[in-house]
Amino acid sequence: MSSTPSLSYLGDLVRQYDRDRFLTTLFVPPRIRNRLHTLYAFNSEIARIREAVSEPIIGQIRLQWWRDVLSDLEEGKAPPKGHPVAEPLADLIEDSSLSIPLFKRLLEARKQDLEDAPIETLSGLREYCRSTSSTLSVLALECLGVRDVASKEAAEAVGLAWALTGILRTVRHLALAGKTMLPAQLLSKSGLSIQELRSPDSIERLRPVIQTVAHEAKNSIDAARCVSGMVNHQALPVLLPATLSSHYLRDMERKQYDIFHRSLKRQRPAIVRLCWSAWRKIY
Repeated sequence: MSSTPSLSYLGDLVRQYDRDRFLTTLFVPPRIRNRLHTLYAFNSEIARIREAVSEPIIGQIRLQWWRDVLSDLEEGKAPPKGHPVAEPLADLIEDSSLSIPLFKRLLEARKQDLEDAPIETLSGLREYCRSTSSTLSVLALECLGVRDVASKEAAEAVGLAWALTGILRTVRHLALAGKTMLPAQLLSKSGLSIQELRSPDSIERLRPVIQTVAHEAKNSIDAARCVSGMVNHQALPVLLPATLSSHYLRDMERKQYDIFHRSLKRQRPAIVRLCWSAWRKIY
């Protein structure tokens, strides 16, 4: 595996850009925690591409660069020497026998981030979330050596819920950048434009859209918990985002899905609840 300084850098990267997932890694045994830091650092790298580039074409070039790296790894070639994420990722893929096709699926789905047009339907949004967040969750299971069917089913459902919850929490942030991940059909039905998503004045029309997506997220959490009795206990850190997602969704419901409410803007991860879930081995 890569050296400790490199892995320390990756852990800091995850803590900075994906704090909630970083918190879940604290419940992984220290000797293998760096595996999830490496995976989640890679995810942070590709998830932040759209914000980091001035033109979509530059983002496409960056995604292609990662595809080329993965293709080289499939062919047994070395990763770019000295790259702070690609090099330890190559070690991780080899040491943990991670599925490279899953990485490629994740990269393919991230092309949507570079599109100006929103996803058209709710089913399309579900597919995007499965291809990104659910795929990442399955890779995280592989990092922990967990490959049974029940754990994979739970991880995919949690990944879907986590992505949907994240989309709800960033509606206004994305709208300020002229973008939304909410389905175009739902927005059209409510008579909303992307520009209107910036203003609290839109909440009455926006509320049913938020509620619909939140309902999807809750259903996914319920589906993940339905198989909890069959899940490998080592999968727990990958499933703990369900605890955090439930917390965020419950807060939204209490505020009647008013995503502009001051308290929702200041939402923080429920660390005590997370610790309680981990201690009880539930999610």
